[in-house]
Amino acid sequence: MPLPVYDNIPDELLLTKIRQSDKEAFVAVYERYHKVLYVVSYRYLKEKNGAKDVVQDVFTTLWERRESIQVNTRLKSYLYSMVKNRILNLIKREKRLVLSDLENEKEALADTDNLRPAIEDNHWEESLYEAIDQLPKQKRLVCLLKVKEGLSNKEVAKKLNITEHTVKKHYTQSLARLRVLLNIC
Repeated sequence: MPLPVYDNIPDELLLTKIRQSDKEAFVAVYERYHKVLYVVSYRYLKEKNGAKDVVQDVFTTLWERRESIQVNTRLKSYLYSMVKNRILNLIKREKRLVLSDLENEKEALADTDNLRPAIEDNHWEESLYEAIDQLPKQKRLVCLLKVKEGLSNKEVAKKLNITEHTVKKHYTQSLARLRVLLNIC
């Protein structure tokens, strides 16, 4: 907790003290803004741990760059901008991962056609379901809904109350594991 004397100090003076490595001033800024920054972050990310990570990253960066940081606006606006930029970077990174996962799934789905000939036709279905039973619960559910019921990623996501991205990830990982379990290269 910051000393009570820091409670009424303006942001500009706190920032000056932070530049001078005053930990109490830093704690005062943290106490003043971490909750509102968390709310903003959570509003966009819809995920508690991710929102906490963004806020932690912002304050870590503020402390690590304290001596060289240039704030040309109000400190509150500067911190909001830092949060916004972190969130945008996360979204861009997530978009790249989703695109990469889509490519992987496309390849995996193309490879799915190669699963059937690799096993003797009369044992195909039995062997497949035995292998699926060895998967972790969530991956097993995703596989069964997609393979047995023929549901789309969107339908599986809705049924299991998870994101489509998670469905794609589980399915891609499941296919890779099934290839190993079924000895298919």
